[in-house]
Order: sequence, then C-alpha cells, then structure tokens
Amino acid sequence: MEAGSVRSCQGLRLIVAIALLVILTGSTSGLRELPRLAVQKSQLTLPGSVPFHLTATVLNPKDPTDQAHTARIEELWVSPQKWRRKVTTPDFSQLLIVSGGRVHEEITGDYYPNWLRTLVNALFDPGAPLQGVDLTTSDDNPVRNTKQVCRRFATAVGIAPVSNDVFSTYCFLYGLLDHVTLPGYVVAYQDYAPFSGKQVSRRIQEYLGRTLQPEARIIELNVLKAPDESLFAITEAHPLLKTVFVTEQDARAHILDASPMVWPKIHEGQAVGLASIYVCIDREGRVLETHNLNNDHPDVADSAREQVMRWRFRPFMAEGVPVQAETILTWAYATELE
Repeated sequence: MEAGSVRSCQGLRLIVAIALLVILTGSTSGLRELPRLAVQKSQLTLPGSVPFHLTATVLNPKDPTDQAHTARIEELWVSPQKWRRKVTTPDFSQLLIVSGGRVHEEITGDYYPNWLRTLVNALFDPGAPLQGVDLTTSDDNPVRNTKQVCRRFATAVGIAPVSNDVFSTYCFLYGLLDHVTLPGYVVAYQDYAPFSGKQVSRRIQEYLGRTLQPEARIIELNVLKAPDESLFAITEAHPLLKTVFVTEQDARAHILDASPMVWPKIHEGQAVGLASIYVCIDREGRVLETHNLNNDHPDVADSAREQVMRWRFRPFMAEGVPVQAETILTWAYATELE
C-alpha cells in the first residue's frame, strides 16, 4: 500500500475514533445532536428520501398462538405528501392515503389499538418521540458500563396531594436509535441493515409484559419505481381517526361508572405506596388497554389495571367527533401484608 493511502486510512480511523469518543462520552454538543443525527440516518420517510415499498408482519414471538397481536403492514411511499398505507389485523384494518393536502382513510373495526399504532409509528416515524428532546438537560443515565448512550427524564403525574414520577428513556448505540421508553410507547430497534444510504431497523420489538412482546419484522423493503398513480388517487377526503392524550383531571371528569379501588393484600414489599398506569379508551368510552408505569408494588399495579378495565367513561370529543383517548391514572394505595 502506498504511503498516501496508509495516511488516508489512518486519518479515517482517527476521525471515526474521535466521533465515537464524542458520542460515547456524552459531550454536550454530541448529546444535543445525537437524536437528530440518529433519525437522519435511519428514518425512511424524511423529505428527500428514496421512494420505497415496505411490507412488515407483526407477531408475538413469546406466544405463537397469540393471534390477537398479529398484523400485516404495507406502505407505498413517494414523499411526505404522497403515500399509501394498509394495516390489517384480525379485528381492525386501516387504509390511509395521503396525496397533496388531502387525506383519505377507510377503517374497519371499532378501535385502533395502542400497541399496533406504536409499532406503525416506530416503523415510519421513529423521530416523532424525539421531537424537542435535549439529552443535555438530563444527567440520569440508567444504563452504565456499556456502549449505549442513554438519558432518562422524569415527569410528575397525579392529582395533588397524590404525586408520582413516570419516566422517559432514550438510548442510542453507535449513533443509531436503540430503544425508546415512554408512557404508552416502549420499543427497541434491532437488526439494522442498509437501504439506499440509510441504516434501517428490520425488527422493532415492543415490550408490553414478559409474555407479550409484539414485534414488527420487515419482510420486504425495495425502492419504489414507477408506482401506479391510481393507488394514490383520492376522490373524497375523509378525516383521520384521532387518538388524543388527556389529563388525569379530564379523564376522571369523564368517568361514568367506576367502583372504588380495592387493593389486594400482599405477601411482601411496600404496603403503602403509589401506583400509576397508562389507560387507553375507545370512542365509546370503554377501556381496552392498560400498561404498567411506575409502581411501588407489581401486585397492586396488576390489580389497578384489572379494575380499571371495568370502568366506563363518557366519550371524549374533538371537533364534535368521538375520539380515542389515552391518559395516566395515579393512586396512593394502602393495603396489608398477609
């Protein structure tokens, strides 16, 4: 090898080493830019990205018999202003077409599940949860002695005098998204592979419990050439099915039917403490999903989730139309040891 080539290779290695050092040591400038750069490297749907055709399947590898958490997702994407998406499960389907300033949506089924929307959003808009996040404003690193760069943020929830903290964690590995944990949104990005100048996660895993971890697996990802324009035609625009996040005060003001909480006796642990859960409500006011957040005892949290599933709310409205709603509910509990 010629001396110039050797010096070039050594210089390249030095640049890479310095870049990794900046990221891994969490320097202020490196941390601040890390989310933006990670999204830039991996998100398929940014302006100027290559048009693509993507197909993904969803299953729960922890339970092969779990048909309730299966789905097929297909997207034809030309630009942020022109794309077509089809999401299909045994109980729900969505056809969503965006063309210019117009949107067309066809829905079958009564409820778009939070767990499914999480995976769809993680596939096509992984940057959304990172909007406005400044990693330099937190020095809480929940993962140490690894190559991951993580920062955790606490948010106070509850209605005074009851107050608890829930957490949001953002982790990166080698400059790419590794996992994001937010209330109602817990995903890990795995099996990155190149596609048209980007690194795209081919397997996105969602954590809902020890035996419930649905994952989206990309089975087809190709450059979209000469798409059929009729697939993006919209003859009549329709508004989107909306999901809104509401405060605990607003959620409790909408309660129609809720029995007082009854806390179970516990064998060990904290008999007095706090419990917070994430609650997903359909357009008719029924609770259809709940997720654990920050709780002082797992049995109390499980009991809270079971009881809230029987609650009924007045439908939540936006612009005069019923919408799906999500909220965080918090309790101070006091029980007995047995």
